[in-house]
Amino acid sequence: MTDYAALAVAQGPEGNGRDPLEVAGVTALRPGCDLGDVAAALRQLVPLLPADLLERRVIRNRVIATLKEARITDATGLVDAALPGAAGIDKAERAVSLTDPERWPEPVDGAELLDELVAWFSDYVHQPRPGAVAEALWCAASWFVDCLDYAPVLTVISATKRCGKTHLLHLLRPVARRGYASSGSGVTTAVIFRLNDKHRPTLCIDEAERLAGRHADRELIGMLNAGYRRGARVQRCIERDGDFEVVEFDAYGFRSLAAIGRLWDTIMDRAIVVRLERRPGDVRVRRFAERAVEREGLDFARRLRRWAEDHRDAVAAAALESPRPEWLDDRACDNWSGLLAVAAVAGGSWPERGLEAARILTGDNDAADHTELLVHDVARRWKALEWGEAVKSGALAEALNELEGSPWGEYANGKGLTTHRLAAMFKPLGVGPRLARTSAQEVIRGYWWADLEPVLSRYPVPPEVLQQIHPLQAKPHGTGSVAPVSPVTVRAGLEAIP
Repeated sequence: MTDYAALAVAQGPEGNGRDPLEVAGVTALRPGCDLGDVAAALRQLVPLLPADLLERRVIRNRVIATLKEARITDATGLVDAALPGAAGIDKAERAVSLTDPERWPEPVDGAELLDELVAWFSDYVHQPRPGAVAEALWCAASWFVDCLDYAPVLTVISATKRCGKTHLLHLLRPVARRGYASSGSGVTTAVIFRLNDKHRPTLCIDEAERLAGRHADRELIGMLNAGYRRGARVQRCIERDGDFEVVEFDAYGFRSLAAIGRLWDTIMDRAIVVRLERRPGDVRVRRFAERAVEREGLDFARRLRRWAEDHRDAVAAAALESPRPEWLDDRACDNWSGLLAVAAVAGGSWPERGLEAARILTGDNDAADHTELLVHDVARRWKALEWGEAVKSGALAEALNELEGSPWGEYANGKGLTTHRLAAMFKPLGVGPRLARTSAQEVIRGYWWADLEPVLSRYPVPPEVLQQIHPLQAKPHGTGSVAPVSPVTVRAGLEAIP
């Protein structure tokens, strides 16, 4: 066994074989001592440090323990500041360094570059084409972060694992401006705002499931919610010279999250959502090779930097005039404003392709807004089952779980929506179960139509309309007519797909 205590003996002539902590006066420090005495002792210790890193590490840990016994504030920070290399790795070696790549030497055609990015993302990850379009525009928009007002979160989600989420983040990181990879288990609010304030990176956070469910990291969610808008700040108390002062950090920046399932609703509301599914066995994609992706991604990044520098003013102006179609709500218009500005300046077919991607992806996300969907489904079930004045909580939960095409039966790993979960979802709307007597003198604990009517005035159920569905049929040389099928009922605002 190694005698670690022996490793702490000073080797220099001033030590004379004595304990270096004793020689430097560290062991003489007592509770309540002046910080100047602490600094003097640590400076006396520096020339006594051995060359061996292991010995330095042992001495460092002993000094920290001694200072903590003396109740010295920030003992670890003081020791690491005073003893270079004692922690094993110098701070300069540990520090994150993010820089932009060398710019492309020649002018770049924006539409052509975006076309190549879409093909690149599609080659490596099996996904719908609107998703690849959104990813290309989002990566390009990250290079304009300093002149855009909104930086939407690119959320990559799937119902299960092995759908390509991690691969997609590895593709986004080298292409987006100052891409920085992390994971849900390693990223914290402090990491984000400190990195962001110094480097403004594009964060690519894998395994972000901690941003969902009842145990979600609310502080991190709040940070991401605020950080999608220019000017967002977070405040922290920082100790300086023995006193604390409030310091503001810049929270604004582009982020991408990958997770299984659905993230917190407020994040989804600020997100451009790409949904991935597991690749069918007969579909082939390029084999992922880290070095090849890094090399190809670097070429894209260099070209994006050149295009961004050449068109910064044009994109900034286009963002102010970004389309705000009626089928996008105000938040979605903000989310897409920077991406649609990039598409407008790139030209060609990109303005139309950008709007089409926004329509499809935002429609998918709106359909997954469970709170509003809950109100609509309850209203439809109430009418269909003729519940009258009130319905018991259990009966309502059971009816929702049996509703095909809605997510309620998938809750709790397939066990379905419980009465407790139902009450929690209704609570923000000001509705809850209560015990009362009906006009027929029946006592019911459950939900009452009189309580739901005010909510329906705020979230009206979309009307059902009859719409002709025309199936697409391939015809030789484009000739021949297509006969419509029988009318079917679809919800207004949602596209019917044959």
